[in-house]
Amino acid sequence: MFTNETSNMKSHIYVYIQLSGSENDNSHLEDNSSSFIRQLGNILMPFTETWEISYIEQRERGFFVQFKHEIDALNFSLSFLERMKKTNDFGVGVAIHCGDDVLSAQRENEKLISFAGPNEVVVSETLNLHESQDSHHKWKKVGEIKSEETGNDLDVFVHDTFSETQNQDEDIFKNLTIGNLKLEFVVPLVILVCVGLFFLLPKEELEPTIAVWMMENKGSSNDDFWAW
Repeated sequence: MFTNETSNMKSHIYVYIQLSGSENDNSHLEDNSSSFIRQLGNILMPFTETWEISYIEQRERGFFVQFKHEIDALNFSLSFLERMKKTNDFGVGVAIHCGDDVLSAQRENEKLISFAGPNEVVVSETLNLHESQDSHHKWKKVGEIKSEETGNDLDVFVHDTFSETQNQDEDIFKNLTIGNLKLEFVVPLVILVCVGLFFLLPKEELEPTIAVWMMENKGSSNDDFWAW
């Protein structure tokens, strides 16, 4: 996750958490939305003790959570989705947005959430979070929404969790080192040395065993076994 080195103070930073599923699951979500919202609230409550949250507001299919710092909003969202992986009953989409007017910011966030698939985080360009690109955090533009406050089009970005997982899996192997050598170079070198030693070392001639002696002499009683 990102550190809090560049947190920006915003008056209205909202994380909108909404029940989410595939098109085939929509009827399932609608029929059980009240139950799922209660479950979602129970999962959400422990997070209020860990994060600096201004307030929480329940909606028909989710929750608005307000933060003071945008970086806290992002870290909270990623942690919350990680927790949601343990829940098989339903998924959620998460959208992060900010604005000067509370109602406008909430309405724009409801537009923003439409770009979030199950267990995905989307952000608007107002937060500049998409500019924090590194080996573990990638952002992809997935669309635009129109700002009610300015009338301008705002780019929408999704957090690319696939790239994050792929890079982490690759880095686990590449970052292992022995001394100053990376493990990805050490393993082939060890294999090459072992193969070379197999062909270069002289082959030891084995002494005949008792079984070989008996086969060659066919168990003749005249053969002196002890002489052998």
